[in-house]
Parts: sequence; structure tokens; C-alpha cells
Amino acid sequence: MLDSPMEPITGIKIVDPGYRTRRSPAARVDEACVVLHLVQAGDMVRKGDPIAEIRDVWGRPLNGGLLRSQHDGFVIGRAHGIYFYPGDTVVALSIRDEDPVVAPYPDDFYDKS
Repeated sequence: MLDSPMEPITGIKIVDPGYRTRRSPAARVDEACVVLHLVQAGDMVRKGDPIAEIRDVWGRPLNGGLLRSQHDGFVIGRAHGIYFYPGDTVVALSIRDEDPVVAPYPDDFYDKS
């Protein structure tokens, strides 16, 4: 380790919604389309918020022209590219995890003593 004080890492967005979350690849397209992402990694979204514009290969809007979030949560990341096929994930979201924890760590698990 270096003999200097620890420096903060800047430039990385840290999101803490205040509850447990899990990954959801639920932001998928129903048909082949061209996508323009409207959100970035770390953005908070609410159910119904637009997360991408979707158009056919001729530029006509599909399904109202917008892909909307099906959950409250935050954006983990976006799929690369602009061309997507049916069932492709466009945006990965982190959503509230309301399922019980299978095996929680003991309270002293992270103690270094």
C-alpha cells in the first residue's frame, strides 16, 4: 500500500435507494427495432418513466414510440448498440428485492478482529 492518506474515488455515481435491490433485465423490446436510450447508468426511474425511444427500421415509432420502465429502481447499465431483436434487454435495472434473504451473513462476518 502507499504511504499516503486514502483519496476518494470521484466520477463514479453511487446509488443507495435505502433498500435491498436485485437485478432485473425486464426492460425488453417486443419486436425488432432501433433504440435511442434515454437513461444513463445510475439514473433513478419510476414505473412508467420512459427509458428508451423505439422505432422501426424506417424511423416510425413502435408501440407509442417509447419503452417505459415496468418497475421503480435505478439503471445498472444499458445494452450496447442501437439495433435490438425481440426479447433483447435494452436496459438492466436494479429493483426492490422483497423476497426473503435465503441465508444472511452473521452479524460479525465483516469484523476484522
